[in-house]
Amino acid sequence: MKKDSLHKTRWRGHAFGTCLVRHEDKLVYVNIPKNATEWAKSTIGGAQHNFIDNPLPDDYRYLVILRDPRKRLVSGICEWLKRYTQIQPNNPIFDNPDVLSLLVGPGGAHDEHTELQARFIEGIPLERTTFFKCDETLKETVEHWFEENKPLTHKPTSPTHHTHGDWKELLDKLNHIIDTKGQILRRIREQLKIDYDLYNSVQYYTKGDK
Repeated sequence: MKKDSLHKTRWRGHAFGTCLVRHEDKLVYVNIPKNATEWAKSTIGGAQHNFIDNPLPDDYRYLVILRDPRKRLVSGICEWLKRYTQIQPNNPIFDNPDVLSLLVGPGGAHDEHTELQARFIEGIPLERTTFFKCDETLKETVEHWFEENKPLTHKPTSPTHHTHGDWKELLDKLNHIIDTKGQILRRIREQLKIDYDLYNSVQYYTKGDK
């Protein structure tokens, strides 16, 4: 295996370096799983690319959406359970708080949806990157950025939350366990320290910025 292909083998469903490029606008959207990815891809558009395989020119600008690390992890665990297990949200195993310790620990629910966000943007020029928060203001801030900088091909819709019904109940249950089990919260903070440092250190786009 060539050394320069290792980024593709970590998560085959989402290789590091994956992005969408609008070459005519010199604009790159680096998509991070569980961060409104489907919405952003359809809203921003662009051609499939990998900036590790094929480095982009120095005058291109980058767009990145970051999500609160804990919220992303819990959502990613639900995604992992849906994809890789037959366990349903109403399974009584979730009444045992220790199950979350297993899911967030070594060998637990780990794939591209729970991988550190920082891993997906390694190598991009941060000085030419605009960051957005994945929260209730996302649609408004992304739309405003494009009004000030580059045209959108169509009016963006609101991001869709795919966790509904029973899975929403499980999401709430897992969050309750975290809130009441201090050792789990500490483990999550330690496990996601790189992402917390990233999330709390970057400057996010707000109206009026360019």
